[in-house]
Amino acid sequence: MPELPEVETIKKGLEKEIIGKIIENISVLDNKDSIDSNLDQQKNTVIKSLDRRAKYLIINLSNENSLVIHLRMTGQLIYSDYSENKQKSSATRVLFNFRDYSHMLFNDWRKFGVIKVVRTKLLKEYFKEKGLGPEPLDEKFKFQNFATIINKKRRSKIKNVLLDQKVIAGLGNIYAQEACFLSNLHPERKIESLTLSETKKLFESIKSILNDAIKFNGTSFDSAYVTSNGDVGNFFNFLKVYKKSNCKSCNSKIEKIKMNSRGTYFCPKCQN
Repeated sequence: MPELPEVETIKKGLEKEIIGKIIENISVLDNKDSIDSNLDQQKNTVIKSLDRRAKYLIINLSNENSLVIHLRMTGQLIYSDYSENKQKSSATRVLFNFRDYSHMLFNDWRKFGVIKVVRTKLLKEYFKEKGLGPEPLDEKFKFQNFATIINKKRRSKIKNVLLDQKVIAGLGNIYAQEACFLSNLHPERKIESLTLSETKKLFESIKSILNDAIKFNGTSFDSAYVTSNGDVGNFFNFLKVYKKSNCKSCNSKIEKIKMNSRGTYFCPKCQN
């Protein structure tokens, strides 16, 4: 579930707690092939910095390795200092123990989450191989870049293009729908049907919705996503169409359709 705002929120939270800490040991409780076999060898290293690329969290270590973490559907990273002592559960797959007796839990109920050990100097190549598109909140990502990229998918539907990580990195099902609503665009419209002003509004809406979601620590609509201290994200209260019954603008009944097997909400009056 975690999309760009949720991963960014987790990164910001962990930056306040774990940078400079020494990893005493790493207990891998459930690897299931998606946890790197070299992970437990990263003990006695210092956490230097954290980064994010799309929906991936990156923890850079003093041994010139980086941990690349993809939370997928139900992954969590929860920090606990020695006074809180948050305990592992049946969902805990990895336990990071720090030398000051604090720790970090990697919980993952559905076990789709991934942790890879990658040489820090090879990170750029690692993500290049994944073919990720530009970061939508990057200052260098301008409207002209956006227009050029999406016009290569002229015959595709708007929402499907927004979900394509090779077009724009980090958007997921929730925020693609919200961006369409904010732009007054039906998610099934094709890119080729957009006017210049509609394309600009979509571009601005993507940035706006992501920034607002980060401001309110992401969206929690079930127990899967929580921040690094275990709190829920508050942006669910500000969603306009996702899992809503009535439109926040016109009070029309929200409709739900399937697009590529994903539930898609929209207002038939406001979005056309």
